[in-house]
Amino acid sequence: MLYDTRTLAFVCELFYPPVQTIDATRIQSIHNELFTNPRLGYRNFNFIQGGVVLSNPLPVPSANSTFTVMGDRYRVAEELTEVSLDDFIARVELVTRLASHRLEIPVFTAAQISVRTLMNPRQYRDAREFFAKGVFRFADDALDAFGRPCQMFGLRLVFPQNQTERAFYALRMESWNNDARSIFIDNVGTFTGVVPAADAGKHYSDCVRAAYAFVTDRAVGFLSNFDKQS
Repeated sequence: MLYDTRTLAFVCELFYPPVQTIDATRIQSIHNELFTNPRLGYRNFNFIQGGVVLSNPLPVPSANSTFTVMGDRYRVAEELTEVSLDDFIARVELVTRLASHRLEIPVFTAAQISVRTLMNPRQYRDAREFFAKGVFRFADDALDAFGRPCQMFGLRLVFPQNQTERAFYALRMESWNNDARSIFIDNVGTFTGVVPAADAGKHYSDCVRAAYAFVTDRAVGFLSNFDKQS
């Protein structure tokens, strides 16, 4: 059974050996080059505690389009911006190439990649009912001991690294308070291992794709097993 997923956010945080001070002039040179790119650029440049953030003004107050540089990491985030997977990967590749060169980053040591997505079950109009009846198979009186109704249902699964899977995934699947029909899926993938700067763009692009596919293929595939009325 096929499902249309709606991605809410992509976040990619890349770690490198710590530096003593943030060279704002070098980050400004990155900003100058990114500013000229209408598709992948950032409009604003601001100092924050411990680093610098480049950002884009957005009409939605809770939306976020930023590139944040700290002493031991940088973070690329697109939250509630409707940026596609390919656009986000292009952004990660571009800032990785520029940052590793301008900031003289020799290697990267780890990455943490978050993908947040929504999906709707086919056989249930309410995601809470989907989890309670479809996934958990609760009896009608199963929650009576609490003495009050339950507003949210969900589960969390953790998948460690093994010989064939290089990523550690922390997966959260739950009903979404903003829309009772939708299931919220949040996957945080941790990828460890030293990666030379020259290989980082391609390597972490593959990591983003893997974290995304873990949601759209495996997590959605898992949930689809329960999307049936008894």
